[in-house]
Amino acid sequence: MKKLSCIIPVYNVENYIEKCISSIEKQYCDEIEIIVVNDGSTDKSIEKIIKYSNIKIINKKNGGLSSARNEGIKAAKGEYIWFIDGDDYIEENAIRKILEKIKNEKSDIIYINYYKEINNKKIPIRESTSNYSLERRLFINTSACTKIFKRNFWNEHKLFFHEGIIYEDLALIPYVTLLTDNISQLEECIYIYVTRNNSIMKNKKFIEKKDDKFIALEDLKKYLQSAKLYDEYKEQYIYIVIRHLLIVYSAEIIGFKRKIYKDRFDKVNCILNDLDEKWIQNKYLNEQNILKRFFVFLFKHKMYFSCKIIINIMRGLRRI
Repeated sequence: MKKLSCIIPVYNVENYIEKCISSIEKQYCDEIEIIVVNDGSTDKSIEKIIKYSNIKIINKKNGGLSSARNEGIKAAKGEYIWFIDGDDYIEENAIRKILEKIKNEKSDIIYINYYKEINNKKIPIRESTSNYSLERRLFINTSACTKIFKRNFWNEHKLFFHEGIIYEDLALIPYVTLLTDNISQLEECIYIYVTRNNSIMKNKKFIEKKDDKFIALEDLKKYLQSAKLYDEYKEQYIYIVIRHLLIVYSAEIIGFKRKIYKDRFDKVNCILNDLDEKWIQNKYLNEQNILKRFFVFLFKHKMYFSCKIIINIMRGLRRI
């Protein structure tokens, strides 16, 4: 059996995919397999990588990142699976370090650290070790690419990514981390997340897909409820909603037309009030800096124009 399956969804990333595949293929050994899922690319992405002999290419109709990942999981034969996005790449010796970790620890999940690459500059991002405890487990970095999963563990829990939405990692990964305590960490930064100016997250024109964050968080709640974990982790879940909808999401949409952000701000307020009328007293929120808590207070009282001012201040101070 292969030890590690690298699953790479590919859709119209012709300017990035060769660097991604090359970074993995040059570390190829008999213990790994490289699975490329061509999600209906219409550019030259696949043409750029067919020269590599150690990759398996699966062609499918376009269905989105989640669909491609789910297809890759079905084809995987490795003991562990690693999701690598087609516009990212990995560090030299990453495979060797992962294989050593697998052989020595046999964890269900291996956390890894990563670099964020902005304008060819790599900035190391390391997971807070406090997020490994059950008290804060839902606050783990939601990226599937910074986790390596035992395939049997994944399949036994019948896990799959919600197809047709973005923010699919937010919907699933925090829940997955609650399903086991057999978790280990690889300290080194071995994954490089490349920020792209033309990505949907960076688009200056409002795109309805941004609202998928509402669906993702509702999915997460349903996962917790189905596993009878919601009551135990409700406080953490509410803070995730505060962080991802009230703080991060609001900062993403505040620059659009007033009707766009006001309608969604009202919706976020309603969601939080439905979860808990006293949500503003959330203990994890009270750990945040005074500027962020002041912003939340203004938001709670629907002082949205003032929120806009505070967001711009926080951006200037790099607090958001």
